[in-house]
Amino acid sequence: MNSKKRAWFVLGITIIINILCQEYFFTEQFINFNPGRHNILYSAPYFVIGGLLYLYRKEIHNWMNIIGGWMLLFCLVLNIGYFLLPISDLLGHSLFPLLIVFTAYHMYALGSDKKWLHNKIIDFLSGISMEIYLCHMVMFRVVERLHLENYISDSNLNYVVTSVLTICLAICFAYCVQRGLDKLLLKKIA
Repeated sequence: MNSKKRAWFVLGITIIINILCQEYFFTEQFINFNPGRHNILYSAPYFVIGGLLYLYRKEIHNWMNIIGGWMLLFCLVLNIGYFLLPISDLLGHSLFPLLIVFTAYHMYALGSDKKWLHNKIIDFLSGISMEIYLCHMVMFRVVERLHLENYISDSNLNYVVTSVLTICLAICFAYCVQRGLDKLLLKKIA
């Protein structure tokens, strides 16, 4: 995505592929499980919208400075609406409500100068964010192999425990890998 025009085109293609997969291929006719979150075709629009927002980061940052805290309020209203309002035909498809909420929060985070988004913890995590991104699905697969559903009967608690374990493992692994690569590269340079 080296241009904004190409990024918009790719976003459109990923949305079309996502909808086609959910409406046709992810049905009982082809599979007997819900592949949604386990499939790159499902997640592609979120990945591409992140890249698109990165291309517009300066404009978003300037815009967030103008509207300030109203964007956070807007994000919270969207989030509440996402959970309280049923997904209807008016919205077109189940992809769009979640994509809108995700995009709004991403825009707020990109453009915010708020202190609670700029502290030691966030700075540490942002320093290893690429490594976390690259390893998080592998860490999820490791946690998935633990079969926590056999030990935790409540699906909500299972989701929280799985998420926390995945995030913690990804952070630890990313930190160790980054630190190890830094030491290795420094030895080669010296």
